Amino acid sequence: AAPSVGTVEMMTGIIKLRGIGGLFQSADITLLASLAFGSLGFGATELFRRSFTKFFFEKGLDTSTTPLLLAAATACVVTCVVGTPFEFLRVKSMGRVGEAAPVATVFSEFLSDGRASRQNS
Repeated sequence: AAPSVGTVEMMTGIIKLRGIGGLFQSADITLLASLAFGSLGFGATELFRRSFTKFFFEKGLDTSTTPLLLAAATACVVTCVVGTPFEFLRVKSMGRVGEAAPVATVFSEFLSDGRASRQNS
């Protein structure tokens, strides 16, 4: 079995490898993704809940839990679609070896990589 590594050991290893800034690598992208997930998730759930409740009420259907469940599921899908680019950039940034880079640099590198791969194909 692989040896167990605790939180303190992991943090210590990151600090030794990348310095104290390594603990905050990709914090800017994580903040943007969290804002997108949190604000859009709540707002979309409420918007869809109201719309579905009105629809179900007008059709004479159950308005207790079904609209809320549908709203939450729909909002989750919408939020994931909107948040996925931020998550992709966050993972790409965290995979960088050495110095952390701001979101603009990671995004620019991503676009450059995409252009280069299209030109080579």
